[in-house]
Amino acid sequence: KTVRAMDILFPGIGEKSISVELPAYLSTLSPTHTFNIQTGEEDPILLNFPVNFLNDYSDLEVTASVTQLVAGFDGSAVVHLQNNGIGADNILVQITLPDNITIGYANPVGMQSDNTYSWNIANLNAFQFLDFSVGFSIAPPPVFMPGDTVNFSGTVNVLDSEVNTSDNSFNYTLPIMSSYDPNDKTMLNGKTLTPAEANSGDPFIYQIRFQNTGNYPAQFIHVRDTLEQGFDASTIKSLTASHDYSLTIENDRFLDFFFPNIMLPDSTTDEPGSHGYVLFSVSPVLPLFNGDQLENTAHIYFDYNPAVITNTEITSIVEPQGISALSVNSVSVINSIASNTIYLKGDVEELKNIRLFSISGQLIKSWNKYNLALAIDDVPDGMYLVECLSENGKSVSKVIVRR
Repeated sequence: KTVRAMDILFPGIGEKSISVELPAYLSTLSPTHTFNIQTGEEDPILLNFPVNFLNDYSDLEVTASVTQLVAGFDGSAVVHLQNNGIGADNILVQITLPDNITIGYANPVGMQSDNTYSWNIANLNAFQFLDFSVGFSIAPPPVFMPGDTVNFSGTVNVLDSEVNTSDNSFNYTLPIMSSYDPNDKTMLNGKTLTPAEANSGDPFIYQIRFQNTGNYPAQFIHVRDTLEQGFDASTIKSLTASHDYSLTIENDRFLDFFFPNIMLPDSTTDEPGSHGYVLFSVSPVLPLFNGDQLENTAHIYFDYNPAVITNTEITSIVEPQGISALSVNSVSVINSIASNTIYLKGDVEELKNIRLFSISGQLIKSWNKYNLALAIDDVPDGMYLVECLSENGKSVSKVIVRR
């Protein structure tokens, strides 16, 4: 037996009735799923009822929330592990960070291999969840420039009796920013999808971030999201959030994430504590075709203040048009350790400029007449970044000068 808790908010006063609809793989010990309760005005009611799994049902789910990525600054990610099935043993959770984003810390401490961090969990009870955080530093320009995107991915191992493997991994495409609005919305699958990716059946995962930039703690917050045409409301799934909340869905398109008694500090008093987020998924109505676009915007209400409106997140379905004459990887550095010469490979005739930067972003040297060998005998020992730029793209490679 397992006890599942439901935290439900009932507006108004008087007797209320709620019917609980369970998934097919669960049954209650009672023949009825209906509860009659007395409520006061906006009193939170906690309902506990025992349930049984009808059969062996294993379902591990992993998602993540990532802070805004700003070139040259620190960031963090929270990996959320949820056990939606029976108790599980010997679980391995991993997150892989992009190149040029360096892991600084993890809580709890796990194991690191290059840019992949992993945790081993001996066992996880039914309906239990765990959060794992990773802090990292983001390389400064020119390694990352506004408009660049990077991928964060993660996995949890598939159990022998796993019934749903689609939620055992995540792969988010996120933009690199040089400045940002603290209240924003991001579609983590990426701003541009091919028709094959869009029609794969994978849900779209949205992250809504909010920050209290006033001068007093926010006592409650409503994050309201209106689904535009093109989304299947029956597939809405709440994933995780920074604080306790309840979700209400009206008319199959109005989502209200309500954070009661959140007491979110203002940014002038407690900047790190002034942030929050919510993560949810929803599937598009298929099929999607080349040229289609899906839009989504959220409204965030702090206490009784007017709405803070996020950016409109536009996801475009675009058929690939082939590879450009110079892709970001077509010209790169051969020798990652150099003494007096940096050697290139690729089609350098299309290049407009080659620049050498310090790891902190300072321009050290540039060439506009060059070949496959670049002289650096006047460059001190240290770590540098080589940027090769053409009209069709750029590549950035790391090189260590050592003599």
